Amino acid sequence: MHTAKFVTASKTAAGEGDPIAEELDGRRVLVMYNGDVALPEGLEPILVDEDGHWLAVRPDPLSYGLLFRPEMKPGMLEDIIMEARHNPPPHIGELLGEARMEWNQMQETTALVLKGLVTGLSLMQERRKMPVFNLRVETQ
Repeated sequence: MHTAKFVTASKTAAGEGDPIAEELDGRRVLVMYNGDVALPEGLEPILVDEDGHWLAVRPDPLSYGLLFRPEMKPGMLEDIIMEARHNPPPHIGELLGEARMEWNQMQETTALVLKGLVTGLSLMQERRKMPVFNLRVETQ
């Protein structure tokens, strides 16, 4: 089952205050997946589409799960069409045309996702890490 389309992301109650949910609320995003992924019981999405299907989750403070494709570019869709090992959705040509028309907005969405990840995961703040192992030189 192919799912490949643009949808409008909506922030949920669980997404209130979350940087990615706040940035993408009301924006069109591209979803592309085969089959489906059911969320574990008790895990609430932070973003959903028009049909209430999850688009993003935040299971813990140090991770996100994204069902949409913020990195996708029209050229990547062209590669899917041209490479024999891919199994593209039947309407890939129409999707490519729509992606070309949405390209500027797609670039903005990518930037907003990166901004949200940096903010939400505190990626630019210094953290002290425990050493994985200590090296000790012994001479004989």
